[in-house]
Amino acid sequence: MTTHHAKKTLFYIVFSLSIFLGVFLYTNRVVAYKNIHEKLSEWKLIPIPETYTELYFEDHASLPKQTKANEKTTFSFTIHNQEGRVVEYPYEVYFKYTKLGWKVLFKEGTVTLTPGESQTITVSHTWRSSELEGKVVVELLDSDHYIDFLFPNTN
Repeated sequence: MTTHHAKKTLFYIVFSLSIFLGVFLYTNRVVAYKNIHEKLSEWKLIPIPETYTELYFEDHASLPKQTKANEKTTFSFTIHNQEGRVVEYPYEVYFKYTKLGWKVLFKEGTVTLTPGESQTITVSHTWRSSELEGKVVVELLDSDHYIDFLFPNTN
């Protein structure tokens, strides 16, 4: 065997071992990282993105302040999905009388939103009486989310 041939063989052996060692170390590093990440997640040390739903009135400063017979009231509310998944939101909008606790349904429906998507819903209602006392409630039925505003509203 010539020196040149021996050097060439040694080079291929070292090169092959280097490739094998590199692949071996990389694979173990990926597996080790996965195991470490799983363990840290199990211990709740890895931050988890917060998920929530936003529910709010549009232009809240101009919400109706009182009821007037035969007058139409219009307002809008928005549902914004920040849950990180597709969510179906069944909702009801109603007036709840303060003294009697009765409920008068204005609108109901269901909205399906993809992550990050929002939808604004407009509600109109013509009052039969003036000076009613109570509150208008927007309620998401499959959760504990609701918003409301009072009549009369002195703000």
